[in-house]
Amino acid sequence: MLQTAREFWRSIVNDFRPVGQVRPEEIIRFFVDRHEDDPTRSLLQRLKLNFQNSIGQQHPYKALFTGHRGSGKSTELMRLGQELAGDFFVVWFDAETSLTETANHFEVLLGISLAVHAAAEAADLRPNKRLTDNLLRSLAKFVRRFEERKEFSLKLEQLLKQVFAIALTTGAGAVGGPAVAIAAGAAVIGADQVFKAIRLELNVRDDLVKTLDCQRTDKR
Repeated sequence: MLQTAREFWRSIVNDFRPVGQVRPEEIIRFFVDRHEDDPTRSLLQRLKLNFQNSIGQQHPYKALFTGHRGSGKSTELMRLGQELAGDFFVVWFDAETSLTETANHFEVLLGISLAVHAAAEAADLRPNKRLTDNLLRSLAKFVRRFEERKEFSLKLEQLLKQVFAIALTTGAGAVGGPAVAIAAGAAVIGADQVFKAIRLELNVRDDLVKTLDCQRTDKR
């Protein structure tokens, strides 16, 4: 039987991951700072400093971290989360596991919001459920009106089961400070096996989202 190019290379690439995804507690052992001897060139340290300097500022710091598959993005981000855990409540949100491949702005916003809520609950911080419920009601109202799905609703407890999120800490139980969500595209702790059958999807048309984005731009 002839193999496709994808099938041929998948088995080879998978040979480089014999132990599965790296867990948070393994990061110190596996992480290698690319510029350990020159902290001023360390991407990790630059990102950490920018986040710390944003505390108290009007606009939160945001960064886009890119790279090819297997280049170490997830490991670098997880280590950054641990470095920031003394100043922030850091939430690791697995976008690849929690969202569909066609996710747009709305799904990303919903997923990150649920991730922060889920991680805060797991850390016994008792997050304000009313805030999350208000977001869900607002999104559902939008879908009912503009997508004309009259019976559409979003239920918090059901949605939380579809989101994979953990709080990254510097030590056991060390949580506090403002929240920073790190969105990652790689699964950790075998979550892909648990949640692969259920993912967040609002099915809001991309053209509608683009129209909203254009309207926002026009008002500036």
